[in-house]
Amino acid sequence: MSAGCHAVDALRWFGGEITEVFGYSAPGFDNSDYEFDPNLVAVLKFENGAIGKVSSVLECKTPYIFNLHLVGQKGTILNNKVYSHKYPGQQGYFEYPVILPDSGDVTHHPFADEINHFIDCIHQGTQPITNLDDAAKTMEVCFAISESAKTGKPVQLPL
Repeated sequence: MSAGCHAVDALRWFGGEITEVFGYSAPGFDNSDYEFDPNLVAVLKFENGAIGKVSSVLECKTPYIFNLHLVGQKGTILNNKVYSHKYPGQQGYFEYPVILPDSGDVTHHPFADEINHFIDCIHQGTQPITNLDDAAKTMEVCFAISESAKTGKPVQLPL
């Protein structure tokens, strides 16, 4: 799984550690430049018993979009909309007025803040919010998904 690493990271952030994956992939178009299947979907099992789904589709005709859909016992998040037991009498989703990462325009992404945070951590001798160990865990899940898609079998984590 290539471009899906950000989605896997978001799932780990919200859902916790992943213990098993099962992936399916599909080849690209006939004139594809990819050396791997650019279209992939996976089902994930989490340590806490939850399940999830992640997909990455690189060859398609659609605007860029990063969907987030979390459903749970106490509420649901659908991109920038929330439905929660904490809002008695709520009849529909409450929409938060935020910028969503659903375009190729990255000028509003927090790159400068991330770099400043990283430099502050170096000066203070502290770990950044996102560190190498955490990134390695996300990539381990991505590699496991690719392996599962290749073999047609579930893959247990850690590898």
